[in-house]
Amino acid sequence: MKRLSIVMVSVLFVIALSLMAYAGSIVYSKHNLSYILTAAPPNGMGGTVGAQSFNQYNQICVYCHTPHNSVPLSAGGGYNYLWNRYASTTTYQVYTSSTLNATDEPSTLSSSVSGICMSCHDGSIAVDMVVNTPLNNWSPAPYHRKMSTDTSDINSCSYCHNGSFAIDLRKSFLGTDLRNDHPVGFTYNAALALSDGGLETPGTNSITGTTNGTGITLPLYNQRLECPTCHNVHDPTFTPFLRASNDSSLLCFTCHLK
Repeated sequence: MKRLSIVMVSVLFVIALSLMAYAGSIVYSKHNLSYILTAAPPNGMGGTVGAQSFNQYNQICVYCHTPHNSVPLSAGGGYNYLWNRYASTTTYQVYTSSTLNATDEPSTLSSSVSGICMSCHDGSIAVDMVVNTPLNNWSPAPYHRKMSTDTSDINSCSYCHNGSFAIDLRKSFLGTDLRNDHPVGFTYNAALALSDGGLETPGTNSITGTTNGTGITLPLYNQRLECPTCHNVHDPTFTPFLRASNDSSLLCFTCHLK
């Protein structure tokens, strides 16, 4: 019995070490869409529930990246991030207000790094729709694709992924109306900070919260504020994939001087 107890403790210790190794990793996060590879929830497709209506590639990275034959992105001008999805070409309704001084938020995010995020999160392109699958030796495949340019419930991904036919993904879909969301894709530079008067003055490629003393540094992309400025898609440590804790609004105060 003593030997069995020692074995059980050893097994639990190894499991604990394994979980620690993946802490802060995409592996045990909702961005891991491979529901077979992760035994511990929550993962993107919620275990085996989505098996009947989801392409299972048995890999984690393939839903976003490919080692060969990646697709070009207009954002940054090249084959950035070895991307394995089609950028959304949807036209969005964007945020506006009388106090917004940024004037160049794009309504078509395909030219923006944020378009990468929206290729899943606007609900118009299925999250398992990739350009190259590992099932066909990394060559472009015309199959395993589901795309809808209509984001209404009757024609979009959410028509099936509503909890009745397949796992409910509607909470992940921002849709095409971004008027109630933080603006993205706009130029954030010293000139904007000066004209606004309520923003931290950024460097060329990042903003560091010094005036409010947060000490948090957030990245800019070609001097533009994008979705991954605040979100790190590979690290679920701070929900929802934030780059730092927003306790006491620290993340907000990195840019906003209030």
